[in-house]
Amino acid sequence: MPQPVDLADLPPLSESLLDQFRGGLCVDYIAVDPEALPPRLQGSYARVGALLTAPGFGWNTAYEIEKLVARLRLGDTLDLEIARQLDMLEGLVPRSHAVLSDQAAALADRPDPQKGYDDPQVLRRQALLERVLDDLHWGYGQRFLKRDRIDRYTGNATLWSVLVGLFFIVVLVGTQIFGLSLRPYSGLELAAMAGLVGSSFSVLTSPAPDPRANTLDEIRRLTKGRVLAMRLLTGGLGAVILYFFFEAELIDGLLFPDLERIGFAGVPSGAGLVAQVGAALDVLAGGEGAAPEGLRDLVEALGDETRRGALRDSLVEIMGADRDGPIGDAPRRVVGDLVPNSELSKLLVWSFVAGFSEKLVKSVLGRVEGDATGA
Repeated sequence: MPQPVDLADLPPLSESLLDQFRGGLCVDYIAVDPEALPPRLQGSYARVGALLTAPGFGWNTAYEIEKLVARLRLGDTLDLEIARQLDMLEGLVPRSHAVLSDQAAALADRPDPQKGYDDPQVLRRQALLERVLDDLHWGYGQRFLKRDRIDRYTGNATLWSVLVGLFFIVVLVGTQIFGLSLRPYSGLELAAMAGLVGSSFSVLTSPAPDPRANTLDEIRRLTKGRVLAMRLLTGGLGAVILYFFFEAELIDGLLFPDLERIGFAGVPSGAGLVAQVGAALDVLAGGEGAAPEGLRDLVEALGDETRRGALRDSLVEIMGADRDGPIGDAPRRVVGDLVPNSELSKLLVWSFVAGFSEKLVKSVLGRVEGDATGA
């Protein structure tokens, strides 16, 4: 007869859930009476004790112990364990739960306590519990693989979206500063990049594949790298097609961009305004010829550096306040010297929408096709 293993000094596991699961298995092991075991089960009992105390305890070891303990259960604990595992199986593998629940309901005859482990009813219940555990462990494995695949897909989508966003900023800035452009197509590269940004935003905001509603093969197919690349490229190509719709004036109006007028508008800064006003006053003070009578006092005042500086500051304050609102408000602080003008902004917005909505370009193509057919 195998001797029980001392489980008092088991080292704690790094994963709390696994450590808790092992604790439950230890309780089940201690509840078994080794003296009541027939010879055919003594090896299973010894194997459970060895696995509980072996180093490198993991989930595979825990599942193996759980199946071995199923053969050592007896009486009411066996029926309770079958019911508990069936409840867990219902939310994980519903089809298996339906079949195995019917089999459990068919076990109406109660085991004979006098026969112990050799009772046919006990053997049927143990076999059923092992089948339930097999399906449950398979369901856990499938769920883990599905979630791992979805997590990797989400991480790749986030990474590519960040890269696309950064590249869009580089192209937007480089178009004006470094002259980056797909000449002679004005703004085509910006439209394509805005479409890529829109499609990446669509990928990020779309729900991930449901692990319960899809099989592992379906999730693998939906989360392949080529699927992600296809979704991103579809957005960029849709924006390019929309660009040529604008150029061909197949869609036009105040809401749509005029490609001949896209560009950047200058933004005067406070420092630039000071320099411009100061330069103008210097020219006026040093002008040749007699000053007009209406400006004679002003020109004489400009000869004094102090008075000219005070006049310059007053003019700067008034001109800066006039841009923002009522006179007396503080001049605005400007970051940068350029902003996209209204036409370029319209192009970027519509290109983003074309990349985000896969139906937009399809609807435009359908409308054009209908017009051509009707004509």
